[in-house]
Amino acid sequence: MLKLNYPVAVSDFDGTLLRSDNKISQHTRDVIQELIKAGGSFFIATGRMHCAIINHLEDAG
Repeated sequence: MLKLNYPVAVSDFDGTLLRSDNKISQHTRDVIQELIKAGGSFFIATGRMHCAIINHLEDAG
């Protein structure tokens, strides 16, 4: 299991989580899920409106 040095991770959305092909990679999804399973929290920082990213986030799990 992942050992957390920091219990919270924050990531930008466009160009960081969301690649140029408009998808979130499986590797990124796996890492986020591992963080959450280890008891961490994951947050997204974006200037977009909630409704503009929710479908991407639902697809990513």
